[in-house]
Amino acid sequence: MTKPKMSRPFWVSFVLVYAIGFLALYSILFAPAGWFDTENSIEYIAALKLSTIRTFVISFSMFTFPILLFTSLKWSKYFVISVTAWTLATYIDDYLVLYRIIEYPERGLVALLVAVRPLGVLAMIWMSFELTMKLAVKA
Repeated sequence: MTKPKMSRPFWVSFVLVYAIGFLALYSILFAPAGWFDTENSIEYIAALKLSTIRTFVISFSMFTFPILLFTSLKWSKYFVISVTAWTLATYIDDYLVLYRIIEYPERGLVALLVAVRPLGVLAMIWMSFELTMKLAVKA
């Protein structure tokens, strides 16, 4: 496996996305007891379902992308574009719907993640753009 020849902004975006991903996994897996209102069944069930799905998707994506990146730029492009679309859709869905149902803590790690999430989305968009352009130049 050889290291793909990507630009410095790509690798900075890569590191930023992975840092945000690891922080998100940490905050989901090690959420303090009493973080969600267990008396409000809608909030609790929604948070449990979202946490399970997001943990799987984030873990799968973080495991699969480096393998694809070092083996096939074509498939890594398709993969990062699809993960970026999913991330953007969940970001929009969170702001339009979920922040009314689920109350997240206003400080600590979750507040940091909410603040840097747009940077992660922009970094993923940059990675998608660069992979698309790199393959277009080769063709």
